Amino acid sequence: IHSKLRHQAQSERFGYREVVLKGDPKKLNLHGQTCAVCLEDFKVKDELGVLPCQHAFHRKCLVKWLEVRCVCPMCNKPIAGPPEQHHSIGTLLDELV
Repeated sequence: IHSKLRHQAQSERFGYREVVLKGDPKKLNLHGQTCAVCLEDFKVKDELGVLPCQHAFHRKCLVKWLEVRCVCPMCNKPIAGPPEQHHSIGTLLDELV
């Protein structure tokens, strides 16, 4: 259960959707059937992370990528990253409510 909460925190922090691939990746309404991070094709039951720009990646690949760069690996569109460290406490409290 702990790792599930950690996954949820990561997806909320970076603003991507988590999906589990149930059917044929070719039928998915996604841009491409290959993870641009590891360059492997998606397979049934893969855990994917789908960014707001609709680009999908293996969830583990996406998390590692977003820890280094807060942009989509495909189109470089900025992704909401972790809160900046220089926020005031008041700002952080507003964001937590």
